[in-house]
Amino acid sequence: MLNWNNITAYAITICALVLIFFLSMWGIHKAMITAKKQKLVIARKHLVSISHELEDRMGKGKLSEMGAISYEITSWTMYQRLIKEASTWPFNAGIIRSLVISTIVPIIVYIIKIISGLGLRFW
Repeated sequence: MLNWNNITAYAITICALVLIFFLSMWGIHKAMITAKKQKLVIARKHLVSISHELEDRMGKGKLSEMGAISYEITSWTMYQRLIKEASTWPFNAGIIRSLVISTIVPIIVYIIKIISGLGLRFW
C-alpha cells in the first residue's frame, strides 16, 4: 500500500503536472490576447469611420441612404461584442472539469481505501 513518501511524491507530481498544463498554454494565451486586441482595434476603426459617415449624411440630409449604414453599424457592433466575449484561454470548462476530476478521483479512491482499512501504513 501507499506510505507518506508515496503520498508526498503523488502530491508533488500532481502539482507539477497542473503547473505544466497551465504554463504550456501561456504562449497560446498571450497570442490570443494579442489577436483579440488587434481585432478590437479594427472593429473600433470601422465603427468610428461609419459614425463619421453617418454624421456627414445626417448633416447633408441624406437620410434615404441610412439602411446600408445601419446594417454596417449593426454588423461591426455585433462583431466587436463577439470579440470582447471571446475567451483568451485555449481551453473551456470541460477541459478544466476533466483536469480536476483526473486529479481528485485518485485522492477519493485512496480515502476510500483508508476508510476500509486497506490504506495508509505509518511505519
